[in-house]
Amino acid sequence: MKILFIQPPIEDFYDTGIRTYPLGLLYLAEKVKSLCNVKIIDFRTNVKPRPAKTNPFPELSHYYKESLFSPFSLFKKYSRFGSLEKDIKNTIEAEKPDILCISSLFSPYSEEALNIADIAKKIDRDIITVFGGAHPTSLPEEVLKSPDVDFVIRGEGETPLFKLISMLKKGDLRYSKDIEGLCFKSDEGPFISPINIESNIDTIPARRLIDADKYRIGKRRYTFFLTSRGCPFGCAFCGRIPVPFRKRSLKSIEEELEACTELGIEWIDFEDDMLTYDAKHFKDTLKIFSNKNLILSAMNGIYSETLNREIINDMIYAGFRRINLSMVDLSSSILKTQKRFSSKTFFEILPYLESTGLLIEVHFIVGLFQQTLKHIMDTMMFLSEKRCLLGPSAFYVVPGIDACEMVLGPNWKEKIKYMRSSVLIPASPHLSRTTLFTVMKLARFVNFLKGLADRYGSMHVSEIPRLFFGQSNSDIVKEILSKLINEKRFVAYDREKRDFVLENCDEQVVKYFFEQMKKGFVKGYKTHEIITFG
Repeated sequence: MKILFIQPPIEDFYDTGIRTYPLGLLYLAEKVKSLCNVKIIDFRTNVKPRPAKTNPFPELSHYYKESLFSPFSLFKKYSRFGSLEKDIKNTIEAEKPDILCISSLFSPYSEEALNIADIAKKIDRDIITVFGGAHPTSLPEEVLKSPDVDFVIRGEGETPLFKLISMLKKGDLRYSKDIEGLCFKSDEGPFISPINIESNIDTIPARRLIDADKYRIGKRRYTFFLTSRGCPFGCAFCGRIPVPFRKRSLKSIEEELEACTELGIEWIDFEDDMLTYDAKHFKDTLKIFSNKNLILSAMNGIYSETLNREIINDMIYAGFRRINLSMVDLSSSILKTQKRFSSKTFFEILPYLESTGLLIEVHFIVGLFQQTLKHIMDTMMFLSEKRCLLGPSAFYVVPGIDACEMVLGPNWKEKIKYMRSSVLIPASPHLSRTTLFTVMKLARFVNFLKGLADRYGSMHVSEIPRLFFGQSNSDIVKEILSKLINEKRFVAYDREKRDFVLENCDEQVVKYFFEQMKKGFVKGYKTHEIITFG
């Protein structure tokens, strides 16, 4: 029996290349490799993006235009990131699998995942298709409506998949309803099982099943790594699978790290939802990673309430170079409406973080329900003055959160494609899509200034346009900066028209931003140099 574990392509206005490591599939493959022949097929990573066949968001053409150039551009065009259908078909035909296990992590990309099953069933209706991930976990009935889907696994998939494969090998599915997490069609309708939660999370993923050279940050091989699973909180905006927080054994972490170093991996990014939640476990974990000559980062999971100087120093000693922190919003009232803990520790420890060599990115959400422009601007102004990058995340709804029906209406299941940040969905009555677009561009402008402060030192914002004299695209960049700084307008260069054009921004928002910045400054990302406005 042969199983292909599939990471599908996605279609969107962007993809983050260093976020495609298929760790979940490697956990599943490790669990069942004793039962059958397994292979990982990544149809997403290291494939040149191409224009998608259709763009389902014509309303966004006012904001994203391929012909426009600006140092503050968000996105250009709706593209396919990953293999074309013909290449997927050829691969499945050549591999001749008995079972396809298809990852469907995010709802807006569920169509691309279902397309894999459609291709497989057209090749051979006997190919068994199994879907897992956050989308089928949240909406198993919707996924099972597809004639091309045979099984859905809800929650963590190692044990239910192992039991399903064992039954399929025996040709006996009589006890399939006893497998927690396994959903399927029956004569009585769809059988929907509760979410499975693994009791043993010490499995070491089968990284040898993929080519380590395909997954790099810069020139360094990287991997995702988990030291725990789950989260004890329930933020209103979050679409994470509701599973409890559990820690891995230190022995299994040590064994997995050894396996990573044997593969020549040089960079490890921790993907825990709550990496630092248990401070003692985290400190013990850091000891394992110390003196291994690795670069460590955490693009997720830094729980600020447990941070202190000792832990931060231990992180740096172990190899941490970059961390992402989650702030959500500066306003305690917004945090309360979002059922998010309000952190005093974050504000207390931030000055010390700034004094270290760590590169810091602080994420906040733009467009939350009940959020106003002032809320967002207050957050941006606060972070502008810190030695960190701004990490604005445009709010988007996901299945299972209260805001889903409020934002997308009672027929929200028909609008799953809109559950993505690039759509800039206007969830708050106080914030239009144009306002959200403008705010996102202003955040890019702030990060641009932070880079200039690091490179050229402290200065007044009016001095910036002259910095681009004699550089590539210097006249274009200089004009764009001059218009923004002096006239408070976002312009871009239209390569087709060979002229500058106004971007679809709210000029009142831009003017409000510059008025607020007169009372503050922008600090560098790597240094403490500043750019003043007053």
